[in-house]
Amino acid sequence: MINIYADVIATLSDFIFAQTGQRPKARDWRLGKDTALAVKPQEQCRMQNAECRIGWISNIREKNGWLLIDLSDAFYARACEILREEELPQQREDESYLQNRLRILMRQGRAPCPPDPIVQRALWLAIRCAHRGRLTPEAERAILTMSHHKSGRERIELERRLGGVAEAMLILFSGIRDLESGNQFHNLIPQHRRGGDAEGQQ
Repeated sequence: MINIYADVIATLSDFIFAQTGQRPKARDWRLGKDTALAVKPQEQCRMQNAECRIGWISNIREKNGWLLIDLSDAFYARACEILREEELPQQREDESYLQNRLRILMRQGRAPCPPDPIVQRALWLAIRCAHRGRLTPEAERAILTMSHHKSGRERIELERRLGGVAEAMLILFSGIRDLESGNQFHNLIPQHRRGGDAEGQQ
């Protein structure tokens, strides 16, 4: 299984080390209320104007001592493409409600991940769950409600664009046994690596 989470966190930690001399550990990273990845350096540093050659970072900012890093829309779209190169698991009779819901959304087609922060957050939580080998209530809730911030026709239109994301999530969850409760991603990473409150960090 492609481990997108480990690859991204390692690359971001390398980047911060190159800029500040401080290398965050994997357990130091959090996810804010939005889609920003957050880490709190041991010492105060400023990186808003840091030169970043990682194409899938769209923004770096600071808030209350935390560094907040936004991943680009292109990152999420490409992550879906890479994941869907893996084999989709066959449907089983004992699949969870979450899996059945994702299979229903899959019928909408294979559109790329839409540039919607709520959907992107749900995808990142799924990526993190696959890395840790367990589904969290937070991730399950985010996935099942990733279109609920829209209503009426807008929700219908969004769900018509969730087929590719749903397929990617099903592939991510294929390695997690209990759903009730290195890799191709390097092609997004430059060959040469540049080597408080987090708004509700999780």
